[in-house]
Amino acid sequence: MVHRSDATPAGEVALLQLLRDQLGQHVYPVHRLDQPTSGIVLYGLTSKTAAALVDQFTHRRVHKCYQALVLGHSSPSGVISTPLSATEGPASQDNSTHIRSTPIQSNPVRQAQTSYQTLAHFEPEWKIRGIEPCQLSLVEATPHTGRWHQIRRHLTSIGHPILGDRRHGDDRYNDAVVSMNQETRTDRMMLNASYVQFRQPRTDNLIELRCDPDLTYQSIVELLGIPVTRFDVIY
Repeated sequence: MVHRSDATPAGEVALLQLLRDQLGQHVYPVHRLDQPTSGIVLYGLTSKTAAALVDQFTHRRVHKCYQALVLGHSSPSGVISTPLSATEGPASQDNSTHIRSTPIQSNPVRQAQTSYQTLAHFEPEWKIRGIEPCQLSLVEATPHTGRWHQIRRHLTSIGHPILGDRRHGDDRYNDAVVSMNQETRTDRMMLNASYVQFRQPRTDNLIELRCDPDLTYQSIVELLGIPVTRFDVIY
């Protein structure tokens, strides 16, 4: 969560307030991540710096990559250009596919594009009754536009929903991962903002940031019997 609001649950940690307290000064958010997503979030130490970075995001001069653990064996690479609406309606469960969907409302759709490449395929052994053997893929996704839940919706549209995605994914497998970890009952989406490249506003130097998956993400990967080293960020 970037910053607190009236809807923020009591005790929920907000990144803006956490950074402000650690640094002892105000910080200014540049962009956001979906709340279930881990990884890199940019803040400016001044409003001027933050505004300059926001301008880079607005004009698509920032290069971002995400790592996602998805269901199925995805193609080696591809470009998804399915148009997306700005917002969608309440999520519903499609019993024929077991994948949650969000019906498009009357608002117009907009062009959207996500490219991806497959980094690895896995076939973990599920130890949950009623769950058939499963294929998983580690995918690197790059959004070229900025639509709501774009990567999540685009990967679902090609039949590879992100594991742990409670809005657009397959709850049979989402629930199975939670059941496998009886100790912590961990429930989280396997999407990590792993790489960002931008220009430093004052010097124009090229800045590259990399972020490996967090410990909770890694614990689920280990639970599935997948070597964590396969998820190291290399660019």
